[in-house]
Amino acid sequence: HFGSDGDKIVSTFNVSTAEADAEHMRVNFLEYSTCNTTLYEDVFTSVIGPASEAVDGYSDVNVTISLNRETIEASGAWEWMTDSIASLAFCARVDLVVDLNIGEVKGLRGPLHSVLLTSVSHLKVLYNITVDMSAGFSLDVSMEGKHPTSE
Repeated sequence: HFGSDGDKIVSTFNVSTAEADAEHMRVNFLEYSTCNTTLYEDVFTSVIGPASEAVDGYSDVNVTISLNRETIEASGAWEWMTDSIASLAFCARVDLVVDLNIGEVKGLRGPLHSVLLTSVSHLKVLYNITVDMSAGFSLDVSMEGKHPTSE
């Protein structure tokens, strides 16, 4: 959604009701290709909304991703395809975390080191958005669901 109330993407996640809040969820933004090595913490920000009413022990939680045009265009997530068409590609990794820190794990490195020490589960969402700059900063949105692969 690009509009007068700000530029944003809202994604909904279905989470066990007991963990459906900002205390138990962490969102990190990474590069599209591996969703593992380059953290885009200065490019995107997110807000984890309140949980919806529980259904069978699960609740929907909206995660709002704020978009700043100038910051995004200067990042590695942005690529010009033509003079007026660009691609915005990034990964959002949503972790379910617990208060228990498992401590140091030998060989554990990378930008998500601290999250991995408390994460019990995660979901990676790949966003690959075509932006038509001839109409300002508008989107041509299409979604394709894919089954997860094991890591």
